[in-house]
This record gives sequence, structure tokens and C-alpha cells, in this order.
Amino acid sequence: MTAVLPSTGHPTSQDHHPSRDTLTPRIKLPRSILALTIVATAMLAPAAQAQPYSTFAATGSLHTARDHATATLLKNGLVLIAGGTGDAGPVASAELFDPATGKFTETGALATGRYNATATLLPGGKVLIVGGYDDSNRLAGGELYDPSSGSFTPTTGSLTTGRDRAAATLLKNGKVLVAGGYDGTSRLASAEIYDPSTGQFTPTADMHEARQQPTATLLRAGKVLITGGFDGTHRHKSAEIYDPATGVFTLTGSLSTGRYVASSTLLPSGNVLIAGGFGDAGALTSAELYNPADGHFTRTGKLTTPRYWATSTLLPNGRVLIAGGYDGSGAWSTTETYDPAKGVFTQSYEHYNAITGEFTTKGGLVTGRYSAISALLPNGTVLVAGGSNDEGRLASAEIYRPTPAVPGKPTVKWAARKRLVTATVNLVNGTTYKLTAKFGRKTKTGRCKTKGSKATCTLAPGKGKWTFSITPHNAGGDGTANAKAVKL
Repeated sequence: MTAVLPSTGHPTSQDHHPSRDTLTPRIKLPRSILALTIVATAMLAPAAQAQPYSTFAATGSLHTARDHATATLLKNGLVLIAGGTGDAGPVASAELFDPATGKFTETGALATGRYNATATLLPGGKVLIVGGYDDSNRLAGGELYDPSSGSFTPTTGSLTTGRDRAAATLLKNGKVLVAGGYDGTSRLASAEIYDPSTGQFTPTADMHEARQQPTATLLRAGKVLITGGFDGTHRHKSAEIYDPATGVFTLTGSLSTGRYVASSTLLPSGNVLIAGGFGDAGALTSAELYNPADGHFTRTGKLTTPRYWATSTLLPNGRVLIAGGYDGSGAWSTTETYDPAKGVFTQSYEHYNAITGEFTTKGGLVTGRYSAISALLPNGTVLVAGGSNDEGRLASAEIYRPTPAVPGKPTVKWAARKRLVTATVNLVNGTTYKLTAKFGRKTKTGRCKTKGSKATCTLAPGKGKWTFSITPHNAGGDGTANAKAVKL
């Protein structure tokens, strides 16, 4: 199956509904990796601690299956999912996801069903939904969602140009930059500013290039980086910087590879990761880093899987989660994490259980999907919901729980009496502990019992100068041991 329309040369979107035409994508699973199963016995499993979990787990489902929707984390910790495309066309309904219950509840509906719109959380807590497509027109009107009333109201003003697949960015002055997009006839270079204090949109300077579905990233200095996009013929390599102080776009360094429908993530370092997307030859694996200090792009590690329409989320540990996506023939269930320290992507994989004879995806989505929504939740987990695959639009949702960091050195109180060594450990939730003693080639293991917030581990290995160690372990691996030499 191809994801390119012969007349336009761009990935299918609202002009080509995957679930409503005769060509439907297939789920594309990663190649199976046979692995030995290692069974380990934990010496300590406190009753109160969290048990090991799978990386992705299903959560409550949307009331309406949808793709190309918007997702916004509200100040109250709920996630607003609005609009999108459903099996019957543009969706007007909106839903709220509650991380505490894992459930979606319906809230007030948009006045106009729309998809490929933008959503921006304003400083006052309301959400601006602007532009999009309703299957007849590219929309100029915007709507504001008020969490206190759970309702949408039209914005006072409208865009000067109706557009979908634009890029919207909240500026540090509280205004919103809306740039590029498609008006149904031409790809746009124009840009507009929304002022929440007046409810009006006013034109600002044009970009140097017309861009449909570029990336837009607010840099630390307050300027906005615009990269890539499609002009009807080319996937742009060029990039621009918008300066709110002057209202002008300035060209900056160029991407090595022209792309659009890529992902863009601001890293803790201040650099910007641009990954995947759709290029002249199809789905891309390449990724690039933009350095605001010198205005240049440099190549970084490649995605292990070509993908566009994937989700991209900066995790609390500074890594970037790339989930799902499309490669022109199928929806991906695999995910990848980018480590800025190493400049590499690590992909999820399939694990074969020799005992049950079953494959389970480690680190991958429960359901392959593209054009989904994602949101980093206040507790550090990630919501991925909706999207499409060969089954059509999806209502299912899942939660990603990052693997915990390797535990640090535990706090231990050591005691020895009559050749019995006792180690009292302050428990850390999600961590297990093991007491061992070494003397020459001899190694012995102790027993641990828990009570309240502490564990008591004991071992009487016999005469000799032994080195005792309490080693912590969690889903991230073995941590730093607390060791003590004792002569018995």
C-alpha cells in the first residue's frame, strides 16, 4: 500500500481517509527476537511495594474512536481530547481523561466538528482550538474551552485565512503564533497572532516558505523554530526562526533531509530533536538536532524504524519517547526512546517466552496506531490514545510507564553479634534487596523480612573476614550496593 497521493505527493490526511477508502493499512509488528528466559528468585518482595509492570498497559477507552484529534494537558491534571476524524466524519465531541481513574468522560462539544486543528493551553487555563477541516471548508473560526464550565465558546475574532495542518505555538508573552497550513487551494506562508486579551487574530510577517504541517518549537530564548513542511511540491529542508519582538521570520540552518509530518521535541539541553517524518522517498529513519547557539542542524542517531504520524513525548528522565506511526504500508506497535546523552534510539522488541510459547512486546504499544494523540501526565507516565490502524479509527488508549532509574545506594544499619550479621534497610517503593557475603571464592545469601518501612536481612556465614553487601534491584536493574567488611 502507498501512503502517497499521486496528485499531491504527500501523506494521506483529511484528503484521504484511511478507513473510508479501499486501501487500509496493516499492523506491522517488529521481527520476533528469540530470547532465553531467565528465572530469578527475589530474596525480598515487600508487600507494600509496587510490583513490576509492563511498559505499556491498556487504560479506559475513548467514547468516540478518532484520529487527527488534539490533546491538551489542563492545569487541573486532566487531559482534554477534542475533535478529530471518526468513522462518520469530523468529530465535534470532546472528552476528558482522568489519570487518577484511568477513565474518559465526555465534556462539552465543539460548535464545529473539525480535525487537523491546533490546540493551545493559554496562560489563564483555557484551551484555544483553531483552524482545521470539517470536510467542506478549511476553518477560520476558533473556539475556547473553559475547564470551569466544561464548555466551548467561539473566539471573538477569526483567522484572516482559514487553514488546517498549521503549527500553533504559545509565546512567552501569552499570545499564540499560528503559522502555515493549507487553505484548500494553496500551502500557506502566512502567519497570525492570537491575543487572549482581545480575542482577536492579527497578521504577522510571512514565513520565507509556504509550509503545510511543519514543526514548531518554542526555544528557551522565546523565539520559535519552524522546520520542514510541504509546499505542494517539495518537502522543505529549510528552517526559520520567528522573533516575537520584531514579528519577523529569519532563515536559519537547513535540515540535511527535507521532511514533514515529523516530530519535534525540545530537549533539556535546549537543543531540538527532529525525528522521522515523510521525505521525497517516503518514510524516514533519520533524525537531526538543532542547536540554537549556532543555528545549525547536525545528524544524530537513526530511528530503527521509518515512521511518520508518530507521537513524540519528552520524558521526565530527559529521554524522548517515539510511539507508533506509519511507514507507508502499516501502523507500528513498536516504540523507540532517544537518549540525548548517547545520541541513539533504542527500539522496543518482542520477547519469546519458551515456557508459554508466546510472544510479548517489550516496550511497545499494546495496539499499533498512527495519527494518535499523546500527553505527558503529571505523574510522569504518558497517555497514548486513539489514532488509526487496519481496524479503522481507534477508541482504545494506553499508558506508558518509564522504566525506573537504577536504584541508588541503600541506607543500611549494620550490626554483628555472635557471628550473626544483621542489615536493617530503609525500604524504597518498587525496590527489592538481597544480602550476600563473600569470602574468597565462597558466596552466601541471607534472608530478609519486612516490617513497616524497613527490612531486616540476616546472615551467619561462619568464621572468616567476609564482605557483606546489600544490593538493591528494581525494573531498571541492579543498583549500587552498600557493602561492609566484617571479621567473624
